[in-house]
Amino acid sequence: MVKSTSILYALMVCLLITSCKDETKKQDPVVDKEVPAQEPAIDATPRAAKRVLTEEDRSLLQSVMARIINKSGLKKFASYTVTAQLPDTLSAKGNYIVFAPNNAAFNALSESKVAFYSNVGNLGELSNLLKSHIIVGETNGIDFKNNWPKEGKTTVKTMSGKTLTVKKTGEKIEVSDSKSKKAVVVNNGVNASNGMVYVIDKVLFTH
Repeated sequence: MVKSTSILYALMVCLLITSCKDETKKQDPVVDKEVPAQEPAIDATPRAAKRVLTEEDRSLLQSVMARIINKSGLKKFASYTVTAQLPDTLSAKGNYIVFAPNNAAFNALSESKVAFYSNVGNLGELSNLLKSHIIVGETNGIDFKNNWPKEGKTTVKTMSGKTLTVKKTGEKIEVSDSKSKKAVVVNNGVNASNGMVYVIDKVLFTH
């Protein structure tokens, strides 16, 4: 009897302990509930709606100025163009034919000429130099974007008012200034929404 009572007592103690544990769990929900993982903070900053490019936007991105900036061989010409405040002009509607000297052409200039055109006091001279490499629209009835003369020589007025001589012999195209300094067109031309960019190997009309 004593043995049975002892066993029964032991079972009751076990049940009591179990019951206490269960009660503790009910009273303290933190023990049996997992702490949820912290979710990353959500950026509530309002975002601008995606802008649809207009025809004007596309034209600007394909403009003569954009073509010049995006062509690695014209970095120096692009830099001078920005300094001379010509980007707005070369991004506007029109028909701009640019004979752009490449980086090597500017590197070939003497230190004194580079210093002269880099001087802020000579900004007007720099602007005229660059404009002397640009033709606007048709000149002498020739559209240099769509209708190059097949052969021969022609003279055209540039944006600066100076005369540029263009000569085509077969596939070779040369441009020369009033001092007969010649430059050769070294590419087939880069088409733009408002004109054309031809790369040349010399800087013309320098002092």
